[in-house]
Amino acid sequence: MGDNRTQWSPWRHLREKHPGVDVREAELPPSLLGCMDHYTNIIWLDSRLLRGEQRATLAHEIGHLELDPCIAGRWYTAPEWKVDRWAARRLIHVEDLLRAFQWTSNLDEMAEELWVDRHTLRVRLRCMTDEEQDQVMRAIERRWAAA
Repeated sequence: MGDNRTQWSPWRHLREKHPGVDVREAELPPSLLGCMDHYTNIIWLDSRLLRGEQRATLAHEIGHLELDPCIAGRWYTAPEWKVDRWAARRLIHVEDLLRAFQWTSNLDEMAEELWVDRHTLRVRLRCMTDEEQDQVMRAIERRWAAA
């Protein structure tokens, strides 16, 4: 592929675009991986997350930071599907997806390779453009032809 792009980092993005927002870890309730508190400018991450899960959750919470509207001093939550897509498209470039598809079709292996959680990978697969889908299909066909 040979591209010179830098992998998108949620930590770098937060530091550069939102320097007043702090990230903290705590043991959150089982159904909560992270949350954005707009009023205190704190993103909370569950301290039990693995590195890929942490990266994906932080990206998701940054999505809330950037997409949640504030109307008359009150924050409203953007739809989760919209935030999920925002995060997935930044975390997973199609070129990286193509490389992963060339050696595996196992979603858990692919998520680990892409340094995200399985949910984020599934979202990215669902929101591919027609052109991206064609590229992935060609990569899969090349893999099968080489086998």
